[in-house]
Amino acid sequence: MPEQKSEHRAGIGVDAAGNQVIDPTKNVLDLVSAGRDADAKLREADLRYFERMREADTRRIDDMAALRVYYDNIIEGMRAESIKLLAESVKENKAEAGTRMALMEQYRWETGGKSLGISGVIVVIATGLSILIAFGGLAVALLRH
Repeated sequence: MPEQKSEHRAGIGVDAAGNQVIDPTKNVLDLVSAGRDADAKLREADLRYFERMREADTRRIDDMAALRVYYDNIIEGMRAESIKLLAESVKENKAEAGTRMALMEQYRWETGGKSLGISGVIVVIATGLSILIAFGGLAVALLRH
């Protein structure tokens, strides 16, 4: 068994053997200081991490904006080409429709005129014959009297 000291000092901690205990204050202060240093390093690491994440997100947003501009230009080119093709198609269809309409009107005019001319001649002949028959009948009636 360790030897016990008989000296007793008030306010100073002693162990079971009566020896002075090691004051934990310096150890606690060292631990608190080490904790603060570790917290500071962790904060710095967090700041660096979040800064890198912010930069990565900024690059991602910039890349997305560049892609949007790129594809907007492609879509605009396609739209302009489609409009050009549609305008050309409408122009061609209009010209073809105009030609077809002119041919249809010419056909109607020519066929309508011929049938109108023939029926007109028939009407004139029939009217002329009716008048001749009427005059012939009148002449016969006058000659008999």
